[in-house]
Amino acid sequence: MKKKVDCLELNLSQSKSDFRSEILSRISGLSRQQKQTYSESIQQNLKMLLASKNNLWTGFKALRDEPQINWLEVSPAISWCFPRVEANELKFAQAARQWTPSSLGVLEPQDGVDVRLSVIEGFIIPGVAFSRRGVRLGRGKGFYDRTLFGSKALKVGVCFEVSFCENLPHEEHDVCCDVIVTEKQVYKVVSSKGEIKWS
Repeated sequence: MKKKVDCLELNLSQSKSDFRSEILSRISGLSRQQKQTYSESIQQNLKMLLASKNNLWTGFKALRDEPQINWLEVSPAISWCFPRVEANELKFAQAARQWTPSSLGVLEPQDGVDVRLSVIEGFIIPGVAFSRRGVRLGRGKGFYDRTLFGSKALKVGVCFEVSFCENLPHEEHDVCCDVIVTEKQVYKVVSSKGEIKWS
């Protein structure tokens, strides 16, 4: 019987697509009840992390293999906006009432108030996997990478613990987060200079 390898021990020589396939396979091995229970714990961890925050933040509408979050339960003090794909980048809208699935199956706002990136205080970002250094492995389309490249806003990565890795393949344009939230704990990212990115 093959020994189960923890996500922290994945081989860094693997390509991004190999990593993605491996981790998505692990997520698919979680039961519906496990995903629900883990999602509730992630939501609670987000609630504690963002307890002192307000202003405008982005959430996300989850795919079936992503944590399911009730954003008003996370914080009623935060004004939430959500992404849609437009011209190969992400645009964000607040107070939307009409939603349509994208080609990836993500529910996107079709109305509401458009929001400029410059006024968003923080981004809560789903990912296939995240590393201790805050590196994100997405679905391979690069929407968050292109949209947030160079952004100084706070970035919170969200994933199940089975998707949390010691290291991930990384390219210069990849989005890095300041903190990673799983069902087990909140991991504050330490920069290569030894600085904690989330204060």
